[in-house]
Amino acid sequence: MGEKRLLLEDDNFTIQIDCSNAPEAAKTEIGSLVSATGACILDSDFWRPSQPFPKNKSLFLVARSPQDIKVLKRPPWWTPAKFIATASAMGGFIVLILFWNAALRILVERKSREVVKAQARKLESELRIAERTRLAADLHDSLSQNLTVIGYQVSAAKNTLADKDPATTACLETASKMISSCRTDMRRCLWDLRSDVLDEPSFAEAIKRTIAPVAGTASRPGHGEGHFGLDGITERVERIGGTFEIKSAPGKGTKATLKIEAKK
Repeated sequence: MGEKRLLLEDDNFTIQIDCSNAPEAAKTEIGSLVSATGACILDSDFWRPSQPFPKNKSLFLVARSPQDIKVLKRPPWWTPAKFIATASAMGGFIVLILFWNAALRILVERKSREVVKAQARKLESELRIAERTRLAADLHDSLSQNLTVIGYQVSAAKNTLADKDPATTACLETASKMISSCRTDMRRCLWDLRSDVLDEPSFAEAIKRTIAPVAGTASRPGHGEGHFGLDGITERVERIGGTFEIKSAPGKGTKATLKIEAKK
């Protein structure tokens, strides 16, 4: 019937207390030492002549006011039940930490491998670009320059003969065209060697770097026009820790400054 009851136990003897008149007493902590008074209710069968002693059904106490129930001593805070609950919670927390550490270690190892692979790819790309740049500079300073000198010599020979020997002049004209074609092929080869746009991870960045030589406002001819000499000089000087600077203005000439620190 919604009654509030408190269960007391003493030496294996248990009795219920009706706390309807003392509702706060029903909230007493389990394990407390309690003193209780009140009206004792005995529920038994009706008396019969054949049964001089009636059979008791139940016995309970009815508290008349909150003063009838007094808490003499409350249970200690640290109880076996609380210890088990706390130990279980701590055990679960430790298991969770171990699981989290294992997952974090796996994640760190995976990220570390990715970083190492990325660094290795970057280093490989830088080494490959540096080697191509060095080879392009060597070709420009040797083979390309030799082709230029040979072209000048063939042109000089052709101009010297002029109309004196038409057959030889025709051969020299053919040789001059072939040398010019070789120089064009050489410039394309140097461009391919110096171009590192395919090593870019982003396609947009690769396009941006490809059109940069022809989209700039710089007046000095460079890769876009097939000229690699000044860039080669700059790169060679930078490799030995120096600097190379060019200043030029229309009608004022050109000043080239090369600085290399002498080692002690």
